[in-house]
Amino acid sequence: MSFENKIAALNEFYFFGEFTFSHTTFRPTPTQEVELADNIIWLGNNLILYQLKGREAVHSATPESERDWFESKVLKKATRQIRDTLAYIQAHAEIKLKNHREHEFCLRPATISHVHKLVVYLPHERLPAVCQNLKFHRSKTAGIIHLFTANDYKGLVQTLLTPAEFADYFEFREALIDNWEQNINGLPEQAIVGQYLSGKFDDQPSFEFVKYLEAIEHKADEWDMSGIISNFPERTTSTNQPTDFIRRHCISRLRRALRRDEFRAVAGE
Repeated sequence: MSFENKIAALNEFYFFGEFTFSHTTFRPTPTQEVELADNIIWLGNNLILYQLKGREAVHSATPESERDWFESKVLKKATRQIRDTLAYIQAHAEIKLKNHREHEFCLRPATISHVHKLVVYLPHERLPAVCQNLKFHRSKTAGIIHLFTANDYKGLVQTLLTPAEFADYFEFREALIDNWEQNINGLPEQAIVGQYLSGKFDDQPSFEFVKYLEAIEHKADEWDMSGIISNFPERTTSTNQPTDFIRRHCISRLRRALRRDEFRAVAGE
């Protein structure tokens, strides 16, 4: 299975087929076909765009060659593709996409208020730590583009679990970068996730926030709604888009509030 297919399967497993789009080609004209992004999560007025880069095994790899790959494929090509995707979205009043349930919907950019841009990459083990520690790329036209290694991204989705909470995390992460740009690079992603879980959004980022992540006792079965969600489309008739029911019930907001109280208790606050 390719790296792109693995990320698509991971997104579908944790965020459900209703919200996941990995067949993102569309025709701006009858004779032209372009790819919008490698993967998309669409949740109400939130859009999460992915560009994915996997490094093939290279026996002669050196730290220098891997740095060159990172700068060429991640910092340059992937971020350019993000900019191209944004240009496609801005240039079309609507774009037809099919989710992983093969349901077709019209993406209307006018209804999207938040667009989160991600580059997720699978590095060679010889990629220098200074490259892997970069948390973002700031584009003059696209703004902040989040950078994640594949391992960090997998840990993130396994921790946050719901698509609404996931989108909320990127809003927090972007604000943290704007306010503390010099403090972000070099911190492990676990520290940033820990700060999000703590609710201390205005504090200076630091390694100390890792303790909130370490305090988690995952009880996946108690939060597993996959059986309910998988049957939802077949049992409900609605003209609403597939993400509307999550917003109506505010499941993730309640879950997040309850969990933060638990983390504060564990952390002795």
